[in-house]
Amino acid sequence: MVHLPHCGCEDHGIRGLEWMERVSLDCVELVLTESLYNTYEAECDLGMSGELLRDEVPLVDRMFRSLPFPAYPREPSPCVPGTRWYADDDLLICLSPYSNGGELPPGVERANAWWHRPGSVADINIRARTPKALENARKHLPRSWFDWR
Repeated sequence: MVHLPHCGCEDHGIRGLEWMERVSLDCVELVLTESLYNTYEAECDLGMSGELLRDEVPLVDRMFRSLPFPAYPREPSPCVPGTRWYADDDLLICLSPYSNGGELPPGVERANAWWHRPGSVADINIRARTPKALENARKHLPRSWFDWR
């Protein structure tokens, strides 16, 4: 399977980036992504989103169990840094670094962004299995990662 990123790299738009080694892994990643973001007909919101600074990204590795996915996309690309998946007993965590490993320039609007943390280099999205698990995550994760008032 290939991914056609929306970047300025000419050959990516023509041949794409090889995403994962096997279609079955692509399917598992698709199910994880849908379970993270799909809130259709949900009685309550079990997710939260935030932004991490460069020195906070390694904390995710220490706080959560990494899921056994191969690195993807298979070929390194500054345009598509790939996503890392983690889990806890009642949480699914997705870490998505920004393109080129950098920050969003000041004044640049993110798609569908309601909040932007200056200096952030990655998005973190969390989906809880239960409202209690979400409440527990809110108590234990750094408030600065999220737009909580």
